[in-house]
Amino acid sequence: MKKTLLSGVLILLCFAIQAQPQRGIKGGYDVNGFPEVSFIWNTPNPDPIESSSFVLTEDGKPLTFSVQEVAVDNKQSINKSVLVLWEDMASHSRQSDFTRELLTRFFQETAIATTDNFEVAVFDRKKDTEKGLLKPLIGQFTADCNRLAEAVYSYRKSDRKYATFSQQSDLYLAINEGIALLRKEPADRTGVIIVVTAGLNVKASGASTEMETVRKNALDAGIPIYVVKYPLAGNTPEVNLLAESTYGLSSSTIDVSSALVNLQQQYLGMDNRLRGRDYRFAFTALAERDGNSHPMRLTVDKVRQPLPPYTAPKVTLGQWMVSHWWLVLIVAILIVGGIVLAVVFTRARNKKREQENRAMQEQMRQEHEESERRNREVVEGMRREQQAKEEAERREREEQARIEEENRLLRLMQTKNLFPRLQCKMGNEGFTYTIDKPYVTIGRNADNDVAFTTKNDRFNNMTVSGHHAEITFNGTDFEIVNVSHTYTQGIVVNGQLAQRHTLRSSDMIGLGEALITFYV
Repeated sequence: MKKTLLSGVLILLCFAIQAQPQRGIKGGYDVNGFPEVSFIWNTPNPDPIESSSFVLTEDGKPLTFSVQEVAVDNKQSINKSVLVLWEDMASHSRQSDFTRELLTRFFQETAIATTDNFEVAVFDRKKDTEKGLLKPLIGQFTADCNRLAEAVYSYRKSDRKYATFSQQSDLYLAINEGIALLRKEPADRTGVIIVVTAGLNVKASGASTEMETVRKNALDAGIPIYVVKYPLAGNTPEVNLLAESTYGLSSSTIDVSSALVNLQQQYLGMDNRLRGRDYRFAFTALAERDGNSHPMRLTVDKVRQPLPPYTAPKVTLGQWMVSHWWLVLIVAILIVGGIVLAVVFTRARNKKREQENRAMQEQMRQEHEESERRNREVVEGMRREQQAKEEAERREREEQARIEEENRLLRLMQTKNLFPRLQCKMGNEGFTYTIDKPYVTIGRNADNDVAFTTKNDRFNNMTVSGHHAEITFNGTDFEIVNVSHTYTQGIVVNGQLAQRHTLRSSDMIGLGEALITFYV
């Protein structure tokens, strides 16, 4: 049992990993044309990389190679968990108002993908007594934009002020906590951080997190950081560098509308940036066909990228045969000669046996076909008999159920003394029909309960369908239902078109030129 559960978990984990954007080498090395080797390498960097920035080595020796960018599959959306960090410093409350309006409008006016979840967390500066800095507004990631917008709008900004470094927050600590929070999300979801900040990290003694630590943690987790900076006097571009180095984007403005447009554009392009870029490398291997593993190293702008080793194929049988063709030819001649002699001897011996068996097989085939034909006739007869029996039983059950339901509804009408009247008019002619059963049909044809035709056809008007409507009693109310194939747009009830309408006393029903008034 434990092994089964473990196998299921591993399978689910594999599917979850496949749902994430692939990083590094994709699909392994192609050594089918050895010594020509190729592979596809994916980088999270969404910006193009010049071919001169790449250095490729095999067994520590530099290689001559070609590299070209290939299109990344962008048909499938990336499931994202997006954490929005709201910096709320009482000393610059305009920024908090700016953030509230920006996020409220973002969740109300942006077409959020159904596969994406969001959470909003507020932060300013951590106290020694606090376990964490972030204060989530929802408590979990959700795709409910209305709930997110309401939580943002209802939040009341902080009134906690600081005597020293009044405009500086624990910005990097908040982002670091956000990275840790996103790491807890399911493996099939990609984390993204959007931080709305003034860009001033506290520089007081004992500051717990610096930008380089945050950058490394974000890159290790594959989480890009998007920055919406509300510019204040004295803030530095450091947070912009953090966004760029984690392959996110940054913008700076105090205008909410401009910030909203930028944020929406960044969100719409987020999947493409998260996919990064694919590059196809091709090189001629230095190794021989030895079946051994050969280490590879890829360096991009002097930064080493992890690459697995490749295994050189062994010498194949075909390659050995090409180099020893004379021996192969002798063996082939001997084999072919032996086969020819064996075939001649076998054919002579089996020819007579085949003739004897042919007549016997034909007789057996005919007997078998006749037996199968008789069996099919018997089975088909039994099947048809069973189908007829089942169909008769089904119809009997349906008719019995229909009669019982009609009797039940009729008893309800009698118990409640519900026998409504229909006052029917067409032109200057009219008549009254009292509803005394649960189902009443209305139309031009004579087989209807309420028929707009008589022997002298004075009501026979082609504006009424042959079977135009039905009035049914559902145990509580009477409903009129459109069944006309001509007036498919509905029945006119009290001047309004309807396919189905619960009738009330004095309701006026229009069927073509006929007018029916319902009285209870």
